[in-house]
Amino acid sequence: MLLSLDSAIPPTPAQVAAAKAAGVGMWCVYIATKPGVGLLRPWSDAEIEVVRPLNPHPIAFYSGWDDAAAVKAKAARLGLRPCLDNENGIRPDGSWVQPNLDTVGGGLYGVSGVHVGRRAAFHIAAWYVPRDPAATWPPSWPAPGTPCGWQWYNTHEEFGVGVDRSWLDDWFATPAKPKEDEMFLRLALPDGAQYLLSDHGWLAGVNDATSANGLQAAGIPVAQITQPFLDSIKAALPASAGASPGGSAAISGSLTLTPK
Repeated sequence: MLLSLDSAIPPTPAQVAAAKAAGVGMWCVYIATKPGVGLLRPWSDAEIEVVRPLNPHPIAFYSGWDDAAAVKAKAARLGLRPCLDNENGIRPDGSWVQPNLDTVGGGLYGVSGVHVGRRAAFHIAAWYVPRDPAATWPPSWPAPGTPCGWQWYNTHEEFGVGVDRSWLDDWFATPAKPKEDEMFLRLALPDGAQYLLSDHGWLAGVNDATSANGLQAAGIPVAQITQPFLDSIKAALPASAGASPGGSAAISGSLTLTPK
């Protein structure tokens, strides 16, 4: 299981470092594409970067009042896992939810009734209990059959920030693979190793392995590949060399841009 926190107020780098040392595996963020959607405090792109050392693809809660297509595009650009924050304090539940989920292609957060009959990439339960359940889904709720999480402890202070605490399935610990309709860069090295860079700018896999350990074992840091870097590679196709962020650690090989 993966220990996860979320907070309306973004943490500082020092607070993230302390959380990482304590075993926290994700710090969820909040995003919006326009003002007035009912979120207390959407995060800036720069604030999102601060929590990436915990997980390169954090869950990003968004409002049901936001533009679904714009949310999908923003999440893809930033390498986030969008999750509809479905609670009455933001937008009352209704027939709009499933079309929203179908457009965004992300997860769903809410109380038990919110999840019944709904299709989502993952489900996060909101149910607060007096002690750590050491589980990722309430046992009395119907299992959704997708990756799950359980936000079981509501707002309290950890590492100097007001946070909620959750348990997530191990699925959330792995970098997200490119979606079927995304473009990706495949870097094939002479020794047969292959590296996939997703179109939104993230290292997506090594030899079809998606674990952080697999990436690190191959000598590739789990770190953001900036969009300008990807754009420069695309502009130079066909190319025979690439570089890691900051222009260091050149990697030689053949490069092609192919629809998945």
